[in-house]
Amino acid sequence: GPHTSANGTAWQPTAYTDARGGHMVMEYAVQPTDTTRILMTSIGIEISSDSGKTWQPALKSSVMFGPVAWASTKPDVAYAVGFDSSIWRTGDGGTSWTEVS
Repeated sequence: GPHTSANGTAWQPTAYTDARGGHMVMEYAVQPTDTTRILMTSIGIEISSDSGKTWQPALKSSVMFGPVAWASTKPDVAYAVGFDSSIWRTGDGGTSWTEVS
């Protein structure tokens, strides 16, 4: 289930209910240069800027998302894959997303 971390290495369970009433969490990605910023995939993509204490919708979707990863050389770039085989990219730290495939 969802977890929170103060330092990106030690994690504690935390409650998570998204705007749609709560869904299975698929994957997390912690931003390498700012470990308080975390992406989470579920139905759509959620983002936290406080180490997982609170979450906001980053990409609302009816599609379940799985893999998500920050680009290692560009801290504001991340990619996520939808279960409909779509690939999405953010270039602004997870605030807005565009489909690239």
